[in-house]
Amino acid sequence: MGKGNVCVIYDSDERYAKRLMGIINDSKDIPYKARIFTRKEEFNKYIVDNDTDVLMVNEECYTYEVQKKSNSNVIVLCEEESEAKKINDKKLDGHTGVCKYQPAYQILGAISKKGVSVKDTKTYDGFKCIGVYSFNSSLRVMLALVMSAAFSKKGKTLFINLDEFSGIEQIMSCDGTRNLSDALYMFKQAGMRYTDNISQCICGTDMFDYIPAVVCADDISYAGDKVLGQFIDAVAHKVQYEYIIINISEGIQRPWKFMEKCEVTYVADSGDYIERCRFNNLKRYLIENDLEYVADSIMRINLKTREDIDENFLQRIMYTDAYGYVSELINYL
Repeated sequence: MGKGNVCVIYDSDERYAKRLMGIINDSKDIPYKARIFTRKEEFNKYIVDNDTDVLMVNEECYTYEVQKKSNSNVIVLCEEESEAKKINDKKLDGHTGVCKYQPAYQILGAISKKGVSVKDTKTYDGFKCIGVYSFNSSLRVMLALVMSAAFSKKGKTLFINLDEFSGIEQIMSCDGTRNLSDALYMFKQAGMRYTDNISQCICGTDMFDYIPAVVCADDISYAGDKVLGQFIDAVAHKVQYEYIIINISEGIQRPWKFMEKCEVTYVADSGDYIERCRFNNLKRYLIENDLEYVADSIMRINLKTREDIDENFLQRIMYTDAYGYVSELINYL
């Protein structure tokens, strides 16, 4: 495929800009020849004097010189997903915000949507992330398992448990060979790319797939929310899951970063007074930090169940009141 179209990249991080240019130029399915600028003055002069097919600009340079070229296809490279959403919410014709720290296939997917006919790039963004959170860890784990079972009836589902101290190994019948610690290590070693070895970390039940939890508690905090987010996207893309259920542990330093990824986050609520106060504090924090859209995506659920979790919980999960309640609830999604 010829590359007669020009994609201009501006980012003051020269290393990042060169890496992105290499990905675009090496892709046989993207009909663009990329060139980069790392200095604002040179970049602004170029886009004033030249026509371009696609501009990819760091959000710090998303200024008048870029915005006035409303006929251009502009991809704004944002540090945070929340900033990308703000740009997309403006619905400015031809302008798209993307988080720059995401798998390359998603950035290529954003380029492929910019008006030039492109051969199938095999991008996959058809999955939904469903978050489960709570200030009561036992209820959170129960809700996460019930959600995974219920969504598995709607489509291919993966359960990812971000607990540092899981406690459900016997329930999940883990064989103890590979786990999330191994998968994250291999993901980082491969330069944030999915490898076939990671597939060996995915186990299965009769209802849904899952990755056994980390064996070292520090592996969750060491990976950080950006790497974990990229890992989840890469797994969903490669294996083509329709639903990813994320058990968001209280140990996650910034749980709202995962809530941002989720279509909805269900919060298991026992009705306890302190839990209710903590939940209200969380929503207040989100609203005060311009994350009102995240606060609006949170739904509290009181399972109202006396069900206990034991080693046989998965065998009877579909007969529990919690499963019946959740199955009816998600039919509206």
